[in-house]
Amino acid sequence: MTTKRPSTVAIVAAMIALLVLAFVIIAARAKPADQAIPPAPLSGKEAPPIRAINELNGQPFSLTNYGDGTNFVVVNFFTDWCTTCDSEHDELIAFGANPGTNVPTKIMQVMRDNSTSKQAGLDYLNRRGIVGPTVWDEGGRIALAYGVRGQPESFVIDPGGIIIGRFVGPVTSAQLSSAINAYIASVSAA
Repeated sequence: MTTKRPSTVAIVAAMIALLVLAFVIIAARAKPADQAIPPAPLSGKEAPPIRAINELNGQPFSLTNYGDGTNFVVVNFFTDWCTTCDSEHDELIAFGANPGTNVPTKIMQVMRDNSTSKQAGLDYLNRRGIVGPTVWDEGGRIALAYGVRGQPESFVIDPGGIIIGRFVGPVTSAQLSSAINAYIASVSAA
């Protein structure tokens, strides 16, 4: 009696089926990109300096002077063409008007140099509303120093100049308030 051996085609087909099954299992267990937690290399570290011209008034801007050691500062990176930046903008305006914290808080924005143009970014702000001082990130050096991967992206900085929070994607007023209030509570409890 002779035994039938599987053909090469059948073996290759079985191997491909196993690879596809393994891929499906791995993909099903992976977090979607918008839920993945990005590394926060700057959390707990001093915020990189921001020294540039405030494009809204032509005056020199310094993050250190803006925070002046007494204010929490939210640094928001955006572009004029970014649809999620647009949906976030009202939240930033609301937070600026009423931060929902018992501590002084300010916002400043960094226009990414991948905006349509500096003027397009300024037109966007004039149309949507001014949040706070706004600088142009020529050559992307500020975004690079902060490790920004896209836009919008926001950082919360304590009065001592230390980064205490990072938000990748659109952030809400409630999220910013919560981050600051949680930090205050943790420092008070320590």
